[in-house]
Amino acid sequence: MRRVMCTICLMAILLTVGCDSDKPKTHHINDVQAAKVPKKKELVPPKLQVEVEVTQRKALVEMRTRWTDVYDTIDKVIEVRKPAEHALENFVMGRVQYKGINEKYIRAGPGMEYQNDDTGELLEADPLYVLEEKDGWIRFRVTEKDLGWSAWIRKDLTVKTISDKQAKLQRLHQWVQEGLAEGVFHTVNIEYNEVRMDPEPWSFLLMEDKQNIVTCFRQYFDLKGSTGRVTIRSKYSDEKLASYSVWTGIKIYK
Repeated sequence: MRRVMCTICLMAILLTVGCDSDKPKTHHINDVQAAKVPKKKELVPPKLQVEVEVTQRKALVEMRTRWTDVYDTIDKVIEVRKPAEHALENFVMGRVQYKGINEKYIRAGPGMEYQNDDTGELLEADPLYVLEEKDGWIRFRVTEKDLGWSAWIRKDLTVKTISDKQAKLQRLHQWVQEGLAEGVFHTVNIEYNEVRMDPEPWSFLLMEDKQNIVTCFRQYFDLKGSTGRVTIRSKYSDEKLASYSVWTGIKIYK
């Protein structure tokens, strides 16, 4: 009888263990959720992304505007002149007295038979940026960036102030300094013919834009006496964006 009872107890224990092993394993609800929910990628906030894109576009526009101004005018100015002393007349406007060249000498073409230009007198301090010369007359404008207006005057009523080389260097130097001041260019090293700039707006430029920027810097370095090559690099590393040499010409890398 005792053996039978022991056998029954043993079987009951085995059955209990077997039933427990057949039950499905349970997990904590937090563990299940953690397993099913994928980790979210870190995204740039939409507002910050827009601000970055706007900044890049602004830098691009500034860069294109600056090189366009200088590239469109640098090779057009022959020399810079000013009104000659013997051609000056005295004028009075209210209580103000000043000297200048009479407007009757300022014409729409190279000769007195052309229509008179009605812009007024040329003041004695006005610089005359000469665009071309014909039959003893010069076509000029009074500002470097004024591409829409020009007029003619007899050359002998003016005198030369600086050479075409000096005028070109002056224009290029102004362009470089403006670019540095507003962050379009990071650094310009004349000794090493090297320019550092932000690669992001640079990457948005057309190939023609990039080539013209390299050309402007080539002329700038040449006029500064540092000739032979140009290297434009990223301001963040030594990565080349573009280069020029007399042997290879202009090369664009990015």
